[in-house]
Amino acid sequence: MSSGRSPFFICAVFLCLISHRLFASLDFNSNCKAAYGSIFNLKFNSAREIIEKEKSRNPSNAITELLENDIDFLSAYITEEQHYYKRLLTNKEKRLSLIERGNEQSPYCLYAQADIFLKCAFVRLKFGDYVSGAMDFLKANSLLKKNRKQFPEFILNLKGLGTIHAMAGVVPQEYKWLSALAGLEGTISQGLSELDSLFQFDETSEYSFIKPEV
Repeated sequence: MSSGRSPFFICAVFLCLISHRLFASLDFNSNCKAAYGSIFNLKFNSAREIIEKEKSRNPSNAITELLENDIDFLSAYITEEQHYYKRLLTNKEKRLSLIERGNEQSPYCLYAQADIFLKCAFVRLKFGDYVSGAMDFLKANSLLKKNRKQFPEFILNLKGLGTIHAMAGVVPQEYKWLSALAGLEGTISQGLSELDSLFQFDETSEYSFIKPEV
């Protein structure tokens, strides 16, 4: 009997190795929640340290891509410096691609993609790139609607949808037809009410980590 490994064994090992690279997890664990809290308290260095630890321990966890996008988003939006803006957009497709490899049965899969599109939209609009910003805005809206349909109990959908509904409510009257054509609808009061429902979480809720951003 040959002492070499069988083709089946070699194939199995190969598949195990590449599966780590092809498929991502979406685990918003305690490390990620701690990093998230630091980010929205503008403690970016602290957040980066936690993110690097998470990458070392769980290299397939694509939630780190969302967290790094939040850092780039806030850096660009607050400072209005071009190099932060370019970094956000340069990393956009790579981050979306990694998150798309995550478990489609997780409500975080479409949520995270929508969040990246939504935040890129805000920054594009602030930097005057209105057409691309509008496209990102519409993509975020579509993904969030799809996620709400698939996971109606996933309350974090309201973060993006509440923002979109509030923004739809301030569209000038002469452009209402355009927002309706694009499927954007809502009022300021509706959007604020949806966002306020997220702010009401007590500290024992698994979603209380969202409050600094809301």
